[in-house]
Amino acid sequence: MGQRKLYHITNPENKESILKYGIKCSDDGYIYLVSEEKLSDLCSSFDFVAAFQLHILEYQIFEISETGIGGKLTKEIIDGAESSCQFQLKQQRIKNNHITDCGTRKVNDTVADNLQEKGMKFDGNKKSPKQVHSNGSPII
Repeated sequence: MGQRKLYHITNPENKESILKYGIKCSDDGYIYLVSEEKLSDLCSSFDFVAAFQLHILEYQIFEISETGIGGKLTKEIIDGAESSCQFQLKQQRIKNNHITDCGTRKVNDTVADNLQEKGMKFDGNKKSPKQVHSNGSPII
């Protein structure tokens, strides 16, 4: 993995469970991770995942230590192309002792406003039930 730090982005409602039990894989057997990158002047990779994939405006960030990654880590395919900042980890669980709580953030207001103007719906801070990863598995 090298020097790149990896993070897990989720709904803040999952914070206590993750701190107690760790991060469980999705039904497809993967844990989805992201590296922090500036995608534009207004949007980070964190904001992108929260808004476009999880459909939430406020999100919880957890840093994952390298020692917590034991499974196969591959770049995620987004819209047919390999992502530079999104990864899928084939692993059942990342134990809580490999996870650091980095706090809660909100999607940049300008990005959120633009998305809402273009018709994107945010149901409070809940994910859209129709959102799925590129491989068809539901986003948790």
